Amino acid sequence: MGAGHFFVESIPRSLRLYVPLNVAMTLFFRWRQLFSDPMGVLLKIAQGSARSSLFLSSYCTTAWLVPCLLRNTFGYDANWMYVGENGGG
Repeated sequence: MGAGHFFVESIPRSLRLYVPLNVAMTLFFRWRQLFSDPMGVLLKIAQGSARSSLFLSSYCTTAWLVPCLLRNTFGYDANWMYVGENGGG
């Protein structure tokens, strides 16, 4: 599976995480604004969810892509290529 394909497939998965989270936080902290500016609040929820989902998708894609690129570049697999994934190699 290519990195672009992985990135595109991870966006809906991350949206399933961030949309309910942003809705819950909005209801908890900004419930009064829902009555005064409902469209503005919905727009902020959509923007925040999209931004967070794109960040998480790009972060996960990078975490999968970098070891593959290093392996292909150097022609071998080594522990230092995975530093940070399992506590330092």
